[in-house]
Amino acid sequence: GVYASGFFQLNPEVPLFEALSEKYIATPEMFAQAYGALDKKPVYMLMPYFSGLECTVDVACMDGLIVSAVVRTKYKDGTQMLELEHPCIELAKKFVAHFACSGIVGIQFIQDQQGEWLALEINARASGGIGYTMATGVNIAAVLIDETLRKQKHKIFIQGRKWTESKVLIRSVSTAITLS
Repeated sequence: GVYASGFFQLNPEVPLFEALSEKYIATPEMFAQAYGALDKKPVYMLMPYFSGLECTVDVACMDGLIVSAVVRTKYKDGTQMLELEHPCIELAKKFVAHFACSGIVGIQFIQDQQGEWLALEINARASGGIGYTMATGVNIAAVLIDETLRKQKHKIFIQGRKWTESKVLIRSVSTAITLS
């Protein structure tokens, strides 16, 4: 889920107080006891925990081919590196081709302990952070619209600029306001 909502890391060696003070981390025994006390038990899927970097490949694609892609690698300090060249784009091409995707797609990857990129999921929708990709000068939605109209022998003007940097570092900023 968003920001690890519904995700728990089970670690048999985590100190009890750390498990109490950290979100989404528990010993297997703590989790089992808490889960057992629930009246309505949600279904959980178990999978290995990977502590490596996570990235999302935001893709504009048509008929199983990538038209444009921007990779957002998420760092532990809350920043994201946006890149137009990244090894996960090649992996994303395989998924887009296999599923014959068309539209805006978000594909998430995570690194294992050896640094290999593994697929987490493919979403047939825009990801929540797709707006950040504009910082690279690539407007994923506009690229897809332009490509669609080009295939239909129409042409539109997309306002934009030629971006010379292939990497951009961003930090999301949250602002709280009081409504009266």
